[in-house]
Amino acid sequence: MRPICPVRAVLEGWGYGAALDWASLARIDAALGRSRVTDAWYPEAARLRAEWRMNVTVDPDRNAFDALQLLERALPLAPNRDLHRLRAAAALALGDHDRVLESARYVSTHIRSNLAAAPDQSSRVPTQELARMRRNLVAIADRLRGGLEVRDPQRVRLVLDGVSELLEQIDGYPSPPAVQRDPPTFNRDIAPIRP
Repeated sequence: MRPICPVRAVLEGWGYGAALDWASLARIDAALGRSRVTDAWYPEAARLRAEWRMNVTVDPDRNAFDALQLLERALPLAPNRDLHRLRAAAALALGDHDRVLESARYVSTHIRSNLAAAPDQSSRVPTQELARMRRNLVAIADRLRGGLEVRDPQRVRLVLDGVSELLEQIDGYPSPPAVQRDPPTFNRDIAPIRP
């Protein structure tokens, strides 16, 4: 059987990741690993490789270390929320609380930017996205309250205060307006009955 190319592995990997099929992701790891840092899909390949490592129970310390190394290489190319969430999980597993704090700060800043941009784009943040943001922020707050041992404890308080403000902002976010519908009319809404 011929090995699959890295870009095809990323496309397959998206499906495996969505299905939480970590064994299949691990099976295509070598193909994902052939992605070069200069490939446009490299950050996604690194995310998929890190994701399965963070979701298996075999050799958790080694897998967390490998995942963190993959993420550290991908983050300068594509500093995004998903990579930082995985980085925080890997760092937490390894007891690297400074990295946990930095990734928590990045994710909360990203959420703040998304909320701030919505009015400028004359659109509202969808309800499902608000719920996802809230879940992420609650998880961050729980981690930060869990007693991280960092070089600068004041930073924990600053990030936690910012997360608390964001949670209040999300909780006060205006609900989408109710959709007003005209009463049904025969021509527009009700299909004619055919004999």
